[in-house]
Amino acid sequence: MTQEEKQFFIEFMEIVEEQVVENNSSVETELTKALIDYVVDSGEALAPDLCECQSNPNNDKLTGKYKLNAWDYSESSGILDLFGTVYYEGQNPVLSQGTTERTVNELSCFFRLAIEGQEAKRVYEDSEVRNVMDSIKEEFDTKRIELIRIFVLSNGFKNVEMDDWEDGEFRKNPTSNYAIPIEYHVWDMGEAFKAEQVRRNNQEIIINFDSDYHAKLECIETFDERNGIKSYLTIMPAIVLAQIYSKYKVRLIDKNVRNFLGGKIKVNSEMARTIAETPELFFSYNNGISSTAAEVSIQFDESGRKYISTIRNWHIVNGGQTTSTIYNALKKKGMEENLQKAFVSVKVSEVPYSVEQKIKNLVGDIAKYANSQTKIKDSDLSANAPYMLELQEQSRKEWATNANGHQTLWYFERLRGQFITDKSMVGGVGTQKVKRFEEERPQNQRFNKADVAKLEMAWNEKPYDACKGGEVCFDKYWKLISDNPPKVDERYFHNIVAKSIIYKRVNSIIITRGNKGHAATIASYTLALLSLRSKKKLDLDYIWQNQRVHEDLIPIIEECIKAVTEQLRVMATQDKNPQTESKKVDFWNNIQNRTLGISLPDSVLIDESNVTEITEEQQKSLNTAIERGAEFWQNLSMWCRTEGRSKVSIMEKKKVDHLSMAIARDTEVRAKLAEDCERTFRLAKDAGFDPIRKY
Repeated sequence: MTQEEKQFFIEFMEIVEEQVVENNSSVETELTKALIDYVVDSGEALAPDLCECQSNPNNDKLTGKYKLNAWDYSESSGILDLFGTVYYEGQNPVLSQGTTERTVNELSCFFRLAIEGQEAKRVYEDSEVRNVMDSIKEEFDTKRIELIRIFVLSNGFKNVEMDDWEDGEFRKNPTSNYAIPIEYHVWDMGEAFKAEQVRRNNQEIIINFDSDYHAKLECIETFDERNGIKSYLTIMPAIVLAQIYSKYKVRLIDKNVRNFLGGKIKVNSEMARTIAETPELFFSYNNGISSTAAEVSIQFDESGRKYISTIRNWHIVNGGQTTSTIYNALKKKGMEENLQKAFVSVKVSEVPYSVEQKIKNLVGDIAKYANSQTKIKDSDLSANAPYMLELQEQSRKEWATNANGHQTLWYFERLRGQFITDKSMVGGVGTQKVKRFEEERPQNQRFNKADVAKLEMAWNEKPYDACKGGEVCFDKYWKLISDNPPKVDERYFHNIVAKSIIYKRVNSIIITRGNKGHAATIASYTLALLSLRSKKKLDLDYIWQNQRVHEDLIPIIEECIKAVTEQLRVMATQDKNPQTESKKVDFWNNIQNRTLGISLPDSVLIDESNVTEITEEQQKSLNTAIERGAEFWQNLSMWCRTEGRSKVSIMEKKKVDHLSMAIARDTEVRAKLAEDCERTFRLAKDAGFDPIRKY
């Protein structure tokens, strides 16, 4: 273990322990979450959910030892991910191969218990774990699971390079013709450290084929005079591509429109078999990859032949599955020789920084029109859509004032790993700049496109689609809006955040009641009911401005939670899987019938008087407030925090903060806000505020 690794371990565990205090949870829980962030960022998993359980020693003889800390299942690819965490106390912990193998066996035992159905229910009574087991069994019984990936996570360091496990397979019994391949992954502190270093120290991807990989890539070149873009075509040894991907992982395909979905999608299994059986034919069978680069350096040999020597900021935009399949082959014993016999055609389009803006369209166009190995869905092209870019823009400039009076951002992660990239550009781990960056963008205020889809589908009264999981839900949402996406302005962004605040508050109430097993389902249906019963007139502005749900709304939320919970229990008594039933329209219809008597008080609804045409007096206040300028209102805000702290309310101070930010950023200022702040100014002046003095 190097000194740098030791320092990383100390800083990593300090952050974990801070999260334990902040979230009132266990070290193992926060360690799991922290390591999963790196796994997801590397591209090895999509969006795992926490689900913690461990066998009871009294039942070990009946069940065997089992364990689970998190899981994920992708309906589109049929990949099941199971995560087990090994936590060590103290400094310099060592993760042994024996402990790793034991954790693998415990996760395998959990899977076997899950597919045994009724027996598993008697073994573990926790509703959340039972729901996970039921879901796994349902997918297994219908033969939809295509691949099982077992992850061992730990804050220990591997003391030796562990033996690679051969990719195995699972059969319920020896005569079964349904065999599921199994992959094994270990993420210790060493892996996390390497992932962190790649992010922090290698913002630019610079690949020198000659010195780093001993490869000579002969190429042909074309030049498009219309847009100044050069393109190169070359043939790359598969072993070189695998080694490059091994170093950079998902960063190599940051601009790709889709991520590797696993080795058992039909085209990928065919590629893997070709590498294993006839690698010399891989070039003939494969369509190759398309990519972009900021700069391509060329060398000539004595005969005038062109060779690609160096590529700067290389990104694969089509062929991510080819790349990942080749990389997976590299991890298997005895496959390196095969990869030396396999070759891949590579097209590189050189797009200089001077036309960087053009990349946003170019990447999508290359991905859409290049020969692809699997069908590309419209939703796969969403990352660079104007709707997503505008959401990102709003999330970087719309500051919110939390309950402690601190300014924070709700950070929209348009691309996977974007937050870690942005953070690494601020400074090193543990520095004050990074800590401030994280404090201003707290973990519970970060969200992605799957979260937006879930919130919007629920608000649009389609909670049954919101419950279908990140990928499926987003696909449905994107089909709904892609032809006519909403206008993303300040108001739209505020409303998205307000819905998220409602969703999170519902979750916290559910967990407090000990019913966390159905938390996501209940939260989606509750949000849908609030939208339905308010006729979409819930006062979302209040929630944004105060960063909390109105107290008068809490009893209504509790009524909704009760109704959804009772309907879930009905499904269970009918021997139906509640999670499965909640994804059906009939479930929503039953919920609506159960809640006919729910109505919302006027105090939580939009005040219609505020949306009427403003009066001449209000217009005068608006003009005056804007003319005073942001500096004036910032000075008043400072007075409110110091000398005037006991003389103005928290709400009055928050409104002044909001007005100063709106004027400073030249965004819309509402007449009611300006009128209220002018009134606060008059009160402050009477209480001793001097607008000329700097506070």
